[in-house]
Amino acid sequence: PVRDVAHPESAAQRADVLAVLHDLGLEHLVEEGRLVELWNKVDLLGAEEAARLAEAAARLPDVVLGSARTGQGLDALLAEIDRRFAGAARIVELDLDASDGAGLAWLYRHGTVLSRHDSDQRTRLTVALEPAEHARLGERFGAAAVVAAAPEKSRRHR
Repeated sequence: PVRDVAHPESAAQRADVLAVLHDLGLEHLVEEGRLVELWNKVDLLGAEEAARLAEAAARLPDVVLGSARTGQGLDALLAEIDRRFAGAARIVELDLDASDGAGLAWLYRHGTVLSRHDSDQRTRLTVALEPAEHARLGERFGAAAVVAAAPEKSRRHR
């Protein structure tokens, strides 16, 4: 979630977001520590208030302080997202028949395609899959399609 830390109702904004997540049945994301909260608009704060919030954000593992307008903190946000993906995703390389449109659709629906190389007969893909989807990979494609578990790559540059 993103909240405006320069707004006097910033804490209420967070409570509203948490209530919406609860209504959607997604409160487990908060409980599991799977959300990153961007405390936005730090550029609108005075130096003392910005320093106080920076200290507070540094103590919280799920918070990044920044400004969408100036770009401050966005590298830290992207690094945190990359770190979280790297911990959860399984990277695999697959070699599919180029005519397997249903297989390609499954991979795009269930994973993040990091690279794709097409030839006349074959399609080679590098795909990041969540553990549950990775477990279903063999059922869907069989062992022959999986070329190798690929080394970790950054998901930021898709």
